[in-house]
Amino acid sequence: MTEEVESTQPTQPSPGAMLREGREAMGLSAAQIATALNLKPALIENIEQDVFDKTMSETFTRGYLKTYAKQVKVDEASVLTAYESLNPSVQDTNKLTSFSRRVSKETDDNRLMLVTYLILAGLIGALFWWWYQSSSDDGATTEVPAVMESLEQQSDYAQQDTLADPVTTQPEPFTAAPATQLPLPAEATQQSSLESDNQDTLTETRDAPLTDVQEQASLVFTFAADCWVNITDASGERIAYGTKKAGRVMTIAGVPPFEVTLGAPQVVKLTYNGEAVDMSRYPGSEIARFNLPVQD
Repeated sequence: MTEEVESTQPTQPSPGAMLREGREAMGLSAAQIATALNLKPALIENIEQDVFDKTMSETFTRGYLKTYAKQVKVDEASVLTAYESLNPSVQDTNKLTSFSRRVSKETDDNRLMLVTYLILAGLIGALFWWWYQSSSDDGATTEVPAVMESLEQQSDYAQQDTLADPVTTQPEPFTAAPATQLPLPAEATQQSSLESDNQDTLTETRDAPLTDVQEQASLVFTFAADCWVNITDASGERIAYGTKKAGRVMTIAGVPPFEVTLGAPQVVKLTYNGEAVDMSRYPGSEIARFNLPVQD
C-alpha cells in the first residue's frame, strides 16, 4: 500500500530534463543550442544529463542554466529551483553567501555612520569655537567704550576745575602763551584783556591758532571700469580704499598732499580742486602711485 502511494506522488523534473524538453519543443538540436550560446556541445549534453562540474564556480553554472533557459523559453526560476533541489549544498552555499553579503553591508553601514558622526562632531566643535570667539570679541568691544566714557568724564571734571580757578583766584598779568601750551579759557582771556594794556599782544594771541588751520582739497574720481584704489591724506589717514565699480563717481575731501594708488589708472578720470589731472602718463595696466598736488 505504501509503495502505491509513493508511486502516485509527482516528482519534480530535473533542470537538465526541463531544458531538454524546452529544446525539443522548439525543434532544436543540442549542437544548435551550443552554437547559439557559444558553448561546447559537450557542456550542453552534460547540462541536459544533470552532470555538473564540481570544480566549476556556482556562479558560472547558474549562469549557463539561466542562459540556456532563456534561449529555449523555459522559466529561469524553475530551472534554478530544480538545480538547487538537486544539489542541496548549493542552498547552504547561497545562504552563506547571502549572510556574508549582509554582514559586509552592515559593516559598511557602520563605517559610514561612524564617519557621519565624526563629521557632525567636527561641525559642532567648529560652531562652538566660533560662538566662543564671537562672545570674546563682543566682551572686548563693550569694555573699550566703557573705558573711553570714564576717561571723558574725568576730562570733563578736570576742565570744570580749570574753568573755576580764574573766578576764585587773582589773575596774573596777561602774557602770550607759548606755542606748546593750551589756549587759555575764554573767561580768563576776557578778564585778562580788561586788565592788559598791550592790546596788540592780545590780538596776536587770539589770531595765532588760525594760522595752523590747513585748507582741505577735493578729489573727484570717475571710473570707466572696476578699479582698486587706496588714498591717504597728509595726516596718514586712509580716506578711500577698496574696489570701485564701473560707472561710479567718487568725491572725497582731505588735507593735501594725497598719496594715491590706482590698480587700473587707464580707466580713471580725476580732477583735483576742479582741475583735470593728466592720467595719460600711466598707460597700459600698470599700477599707478603718485601724490596730489603733483610736484613739478
